[in-house]
Amino acid sequence: MFRELVFAFVALGTTHAYAFMEDSFNKEFIDKRLWQTDDVRDPDNQIEFSKHSRCGPKSIRVTLHPGDPSNNCDEGKCERVEIRNHRDLRQSFFSEESEWYGFSFKVGGYTGFFKKIPRVVVGQWKQPYDDNPVLAQRYSDGFFRITTQDGPVRVTIASQRLTPDDLQKVQSLFSQLDRTNKSHVATLTSITEASRLRKKVHTLDTDNKNLFNSETEKFLADAVRQLDLEIPTVMLKDDNSIDWDLIGEIDGYEDLTEYFGTSNIDFSGTEKLPDPAKKWVDMTYRILPGRSDYDDVNGPSRSGEFEIWANGKQIVTAKGDFGYPGEVGKKPDNPTVYFKFGVYRDPYFAKTYMRFDDYKHGQSRSSVQPDCPPF
Repeated sequence: MFRELVFAFVALGTTHAYAFMEDSFNKEFIDKRLWQTDDVRDPDNQIEFSKHSRCGPKSIRVTLHPGDPSNNCDEGKCERVEIRNHRDLRQSFFSEESEWYGFSFKVGGYTGFFKKIPRVVVGQWKQPYDDNPVLAQRYSDGFFRITTQDGPVRVTIASQRLTPDDLQKVQSLFSQLDRTNKSHVATLTSITEASRLRKKVHTLDTDNKNLFNSETEKFLADAVRQLDLEIPTVMLKDDNSIDWDLIGEIDGYEDLTEYFGTSNIDFSGTEKLPDPAKKWVDMTYRILPGRSDYDDVNGPSRSGEFEIWANGKQIVTAKGDFGYPGEVGKKPDNPTVYFKFGVYRDPYFAKTYMRFDDYKHGQSRSSVQPDCPPF
């Protein structure tokens, strides 16, 4: 009801684009009319308002310390501190029109730690039936990428390392693999380990880096082949050498088998994501829920749609079956899509944090842009 009142009030006052909800975090407290803090167990140590902002005098900083108490993390398998939008201000799962989200964020602290944590999520959307987020901003292995789900199959649709069009090749690889096939798992595990070795050598000083020349590359590729593992042709270049750029993209993925299998998701784009460890990144999302196997009772029977911008550049357009199937003829208990930000990660011995600013949720792209000049 609160969302509808906001909608009506703003609509009466202007013919311009408006936001359902916005928060600049300049008030230096979490507005409980806008946000829920169920997953903030120690606010005095986990939440602060900082002068290091994207727009305006303040931003919110969310910090996760090792061993922080966390909700919904069985047997110490994860750690989290997250803030979600209020239940009265969420997008309807059955919304007939797309809704838009905009915000700025930055990951902070010693970002080298991020390279050692298998799973780090710094923003996500969830909807009915989701075991995993329908959209997730990940900073695993110290690089930014965005994933979605078609049932149990995870798909990376945008990345700091590859463009969406190049990521199609990654998806082609994963579509050939079966998570129950031990040979497939061993193949990818061995090759990604070889890729990590290659990266480590490339971080050496200049003199030693020269040791890793084309002959050494060939030796490592031959060593991988000697493992007698099946190497899908998509992992090879035209000259039959291993495509290290492709393998370099996936060797930082958490739990590779989550990505194995086919999906009914099409996506395209020619831009890479920026690095949120270097400076603020302005994100814009257009979200329309949907799956072809919904029946308009358990969910909207249509192709779902996502569009994503970063720093004013369109990164990716995606269409298809997003999220998880529902039970035929049964309405979802909570038919909404909700957003949350913060840090969700595998347990680690050091703190990680993110800064978040200028959040908007509205009816159009123009309604959710930052209040300060673009980068």
